[in-house]
Amino acid sequence: MSFSKGRVNLYEPRWDQSTYWGRLRHFINVTNPLNLLHTREDLEWAKNVVLKYRSGETMSHLSEEELWYAKQMYDSAFHPETQKLIHPLGRMSAQVPVNILIVGGMLSFYKSHHAIMFWQWVNQTSNCFLNYSNRSSGEYISGLQLGISYVLGCGGAMAVSSTLKQTLTQTGKSFPLLSRFIPFAGLAAASCVNVSLMRIQELVQGVAVTDSKGNRIGLSATAGSLAVGQVIVTRVVNSAPALLITPVIMHRLETILPSLLRYPILRFPKQLVVIGVILGISTPMTCAIFPRKEAIPVTSLEKEIQEKAKKAPGSPTVLYYNKGL
Repeated sequence: MSFSKGRVNLYEPRWDQSTYWGRLRHFINVTNPLNLLHTREDLEWAKNVVLKYRSGETMSHLSEEELWYAKQMYDSAFHPETQKLIHPLGRMSAQVPVNILIVGGMLSFYKSHHAIMFWQWVNQTSNCFLNYSNRSSGEYISGLQLGISYVLGCGGAMAVSSTLKQTLTQTGKSFPLLSRFIPFAGLAAASCVNVSLMRIQELVQGVAVTDSKGNRIGLSATAGSLAVGQVIVTRVVNSAPALLITPVIMHRLETILPSLLRYPILRFPKQLVVIGVILGISTPMTCAIFPRKEAIPVTSLEKEIQEKAKKAPGSPTVLYYNKGL
């Protein structure tokens, strides 16, 4: 795609996505919880601005900063492939406030088996919704497929977490601090199951791969596997700081502030504050680990895709896919 001199490229994020710093600046904006305050009218305005500007309209009544502001709103609320509005709870800007409550519950009620299962269900249900909302492909998923994926993804993740919890509990009895890390171990294992099953269509059918101009070459299961794998890594790394650092900080606070032990009611709100600070920092940092739009050599893809690429205009040697979030 070409752009006339002086025009802003609203097809891509404002900052260079080939560098970690550029991706971090982008995701600081996208994951900002304040984006949830935008009304439906605000978001539709942003979408109209972005799509009209991309189509060639000058939008001379808007400054460059206003164009980028519209792009930020658009990126925070609309799926890049389908251009459909994502439910607020499925947006990346909702992940910090949602996960503050979930992680707080998991860390506060980790001793009871039933409590662990409840919070794992809440967490995995939230993850299923997030995985579906931010899947890499815009391909249609039927209600039956979605229901089966949810049951398998959520149920499988809870089963894995429960088994792991029982295995680690005995060790935790000997080392009380270690028992506080049980939620992370369960969540990390469960995330692998949840993401894989909720996005199984991408593993089987593949995700769209395009050339540098956005022309679709075909569906690649190889690219789909890479996309799902990268998202799993991101999710596990994202959950690590809140679930691993918070217990250490709270353990230290309980040592220097005995009132937390004498008045347990004070512990939960303080823990939420700690979790909120950690998630606010870690969420954009982990989202930026991999570019959302990934490049892959044609030679690494299926033979069918390689043949289609040879016949495509310019015979591209590198293709691109959206890995999702």
